[in-house]
Amino acid sequence: MTEKRRTRSAQELWELEWEGGDADHTAEIVDEEIDDSWRHGNYVTSVVKETLPTGEVFYWEGTYQVSGDGEYHSWRDGDCDDFREVFPKTVVIEKVVYE
Repeated sequence: MTEKRRTRSAQELWELEWEGGDADHTAEIVDEEIDDSWRHGNYVTSVVKETLPTGEVFYWEGTYQVSGDGEYHSWRDGDCDDFREVFPKTVVIEKVVYE
């Protein structure tokens, strides 16, 4: 059985990230990968951290296109799919010191 992930409106996240939410409800891009295989620009995959007024935190991932000249930005222009919920991974880095 496949787990169905929740989605979040890309436009609502755009407004929180770029047009500013309020002090208690924020969104920020915490990770971004750029793939230049689109002939007119790039495919961009971003992870957005949304913090609700209650202190709850959600992470949303979405992919959108950005043209090389910046004229077209499918997330900004409301022309990309909704973002889907993702869960952060914990990475432990162990440092060994030899004397």
